[in-house]
Amino acid sequence: MRHVGFVLAVLAVGASEVGAQTSVYSVLGLGYPGRAIGIRTRSLGGGMAALDPGSAINPAAVAAFRQLSVSVTVTSSFREYSVKDTSVSDLLDTRFAYASLGGPFSGTPVSFALSFSTYLDRTYDVVDTGQVVIRDDTVGFFDQISSDGAIIDLRGAIGWQVVPKLRLGAAFHVLSGTTENIFFRDFDSDQYAPLRRQDRVSFAGIGGSAGLMYLATPYLRFAGSVRINSDVKVKLSEETTFGQTRLPTELSAGVFFAVLPTLRLSSSAIYRTWSKSAEGLVAADAANAFDTFEIGTGIEFQGSGFPLRFGFRWAQLPYSPTAEQPREINLSFGSGLGLAQGRAAIEFAIERTMRDGGGASERAWVASFELRVVP
Repeated sequence: MRHVGFVLAVLAVGASEVGAQTSVYSVLGLGYPGRAIGIRTRSLGGGMAALDPGSAINPAAVAAFRQLSVSVTVTSSFREYSVKDTSVSDLLDTRFAYASLGGPFSGTPVSFALSFSTYLDRTYDVVDTGQVVIRDDTVGFFDQISSDGAIIDLRGAIGWQVVPKLRLGAAFHVLSGTTENIFFRDFDSDQYAPLRRQDRVSFAGIGGSAGLMYLATPYLRFAGSVRINSDVKVKLSEETTFGQTRLPTELSAGVFFAVLPTLRLSSSAIYRTWSKSAEGLVAADAANAFDTFEIGTGIEFQGSGFPLRFGFRWAQLPYSPTAEQPREINLSFGSGLGLAQGRAAIEFAIERTMRDGGGASERAWVASFELRVVP
């Protein structure tokens, strides 16, 4: 975070190269927000985010776990982007994006869930060139700033089936993670030695969420949740406290409607107050922080063993080096295959992602796979 101001300036003016990140927008502010959702929800454009027990948005949905279930998600993205006059293509990254464990407390209407997800991705590599005046001498330089890491969200949740039509839930979140930050500057002149600085930056915070779900009929459900986070504390080399930054409050709502037994519609909306983090950024004058709104809608056809899922998602991104707020559109498709007489399943989602705004444009194909096992 010590070099956030320089990074934002690079993006605003035009970097020579920005690579090795989940998104070019991870360079900005606190990073690029992750998505704490399972594959079914991802393939539905996030439509089930507020209603899916396999996602870490609404803890009330956890009450739907009536048997132990373990899932792990792997995501690969193939990206290209342009910033000003610079274009980069053929970028690839693969990571464990999400994992969850959930199940009931035997003999009770209460269920639990544990999950792991990326809250903010802070992996990037920025290269830039320029000139600087040293002792009345104009010297060219080559800069490289890199960050490798993320802020991780570990969630423990409890869901309670209060009555047949009402589910309540609560969750506790632990935010943690580290990044390895490197700043390197090399000069054109042999009279000046290269500069190099390496910092290990750690992050720590907590959060709490609560939610409810109302099952109006067997075919119609409504859900809502709220999440409140503490400030995230930032330390250099895990010893010196560098500062702290406010994290957003999150509100979510969703609806599920089974038009037919084999045709299901879902939609979820999430609002986050990211603008409150602006005052804690080192380069607050170079970064614009915005509140964000996203909405996702999906349609699911339940066929003979092979569900077909289609989704659309529109979302705002929280940080920009300009007054324009970046935005993201996702078009998604997915399906799954049951194995071992329902004791395991492999599911997948394919997404076309388009991000624009703040002086940059990015396109990506994202392929995600989930292995789910019922012990």
